[in-house]
Amino acid sequence: MTAAIPSEARFKPRNLLGIILFLRKYPGPVGLCLSLLLVNIGIEMALPQIIGDTITNLRRAVTANVAFSPGFHVKLLVAHPRSATFAAPFITPSKGWPSPITTRPTLVN
Repeated sequence: MTAAIPSEARFKPRNLLGIILFLRKYPGPVGLCLSLLLVNIGIEMALPQIIGDTITNLRRAVTANVAFSPGFHVKLLVAHPRSATFAAPFITPSKGWPSPITTRPTLVN
């Protein structure tokens, strides 16, 4: 037997429109979340650049026969994830913890 084809499509353009219309009521929290998300994406995109610059500087130091001091690069690499963890709780709060930007109380089961 053949399976019945569902009459409703899984993706409806009006669903996305409905979400956008719903979020229009909360411009402050939505703007804050989007800006923190962009900050987090920017931080994550900078990590390969830091590693690449470190490798390039190491290669230049080896070819020029000078001492390579990795202290600055190590500090930058360690500080990088720390700055990303600042924005993460605001974007994706843990289960059971209310988001710091919500205006209504939440119920925890």
